[in-house]
Amino acid sequence: MTYPMTIVDTIFKALAPAIPDRVIRRPPTLILLASSFHGINESTSEFFIGSFGATGAGGLGRQK
Repeated sequence: MTYPMTIVDTIFKALAPAIPDRVIRRPPTLILLASSFHGINESTSEFFIGSFGATGAGGLGRQK
């Protein structure tokens, strides 16, 4: 999702000077990044999957 959101952010920033009262503002796209990991638990021989990091952005607002 990082690439499509970056494209949308770029379009919004380009439109902001022309229609500032109608363009939404979002936090930077980079906060959408997260890391994942997986492996085998050596004590139980079970497979595990995990992830951490921010998985979404905050609320929307108007450009000022």
